[in-house]
Amino acid sequence: MLNEMKKEIKIFQKDEIFKSLFQYNYFFTYLYKAFLEFIGDNTNIDVISVSAQNLIMPIKNKLQSYYGDLVATLNNLDIISIEMDTGRFTKTKFNKNKSYLNRLYANQLPKVKNKNINNYRNIHKVTNISFINSDYANMAPHLITKYVFMQEGTIFARDDDNPKMYLVRLDLVKEIAYNENESKFIRLLRILNATSYEELERLAKGDETMEEMVEYVRNWCLESEKDGKEIFIENLREEAKEEYCYDTAKLLLKKSYPINEIIEITGLSKEEISSIK
Repeated sequence: MLNEMKKEIKIFQKDEIFKSLFQYNYFFTYLYKAFLEFIGDNTNIDVISVSAQNLIMPIKNKLQSYYGDLVATLNNLDIISIEMDTGRFTKTKFNKNKSYLNRLYANQLPKVKNKNINNYRNIHKVTNISFINSDYANMAPHLITKYVFMQEGTIFARDDDNPKMYLVRLDLVKEIAYNENESKFIRLLRILNATSYEELERLAKGDETMEEMVEYVRNWCLESEKDGKEIFIENLREEAKEEYCYDTAKLLLKKSYPINEIIEITGLSKEEISSIK
């Protein structure tokens, strides 16, 4: 796995690595503050919590971990979701992200029967940041493209309160000339595009948090590779043990051993032994 990542993929763009890292408040806050600074938003924020549902080893012999959507709650109770979506960007994916964004927004609404009551007055802002690697129908022509979605009933709210989606084009970063004084956000985007640990270390050098990110990912990959090997070996052991038990049972059957003795010796069930006959 580790060698594969060195040769073939952009390390931070591997979904389970990206979400494993940014599920931590410390790293999520750093990324989001760098983003706000880049777009000229001086909001003073802190991350209260980040939710990242995870499911380890979902399929036998698949040596990967999968993480769910990253959703953070800020100290002003605004909601931020971040998505690494580096496959081919299409309108379907755009609509999926939009649907999820609107669901996060609408889930804040109280459940009332009177449709005339405006429920949007006190709703908190919801923002999605999607990192993508391509464009579709000129929907994301710039490094950062912003979409604002109007909601029914928001006539009484400020425009700034409506759900927002930012599409960040990782593939356009390579067109930006390198500047040693460039913003933290551009440096982070370059890190997200890195394909080797040597490149990661060079890009992160001099920034303590970025260096910690690189160290975390290196350790995560080493641990995942080790865990994956251990699980693979354990699976082989179990398969060998199972095969040995069946071979032993077959031999004992030929020697006319009683079924109850074969069960005791091999640990197989009566049904499993019967299937050997």
